[in-house]
Amino acid sequence: MSDKIFHITFESISDFIEQARKSMLGSVDKKNIGRSASFKDFNQFMDFMFPQKFTILVAIKIHKPKSIYEIAKITNLPQSSVLKECNALESSGFITLKEEGSRSAKVPELTFDYNEIRVHADFGDCTHTFPKKAA
Repeated sequence: MSDKIFHITFESISDFIEQARKSMLGSVDKKNIGRSASFKDFNQFMDFMFPQKFTILVAIKIHKPKSIYEIAKITNLPQSSVLKECNALESSGFITLKEEGSRSAKVPELTFDYNEIRVHADFGDCTHTFPKKAA
């Protein structure tokens, strides 16, 4: 089940640059690329994720919406806010936005079908398991 986990870690900018360098040289385990995100510290992660991004992430996992508009309806957030937050989630590796249809609607999808977000921090690990869609 470990292949269904999205990992959050905290590291300095120099650690981040070193990981990027290793990745470019091919000395990083490629199976974890796209399955993790890194933040400077826990506060930066919390500021980034809450309140709206996490709500949007859960809506994508549970409802599998076909557009930004659908997420806006599900979450009761303005469509412009949802688009902004989805762009940030995509930039951080949590989701991808694929253009589909004649109007090129942006369809949000998880980067892979993870069902847990695990935060690795100095104070210990914490895990959020996504709820399943109600029948």
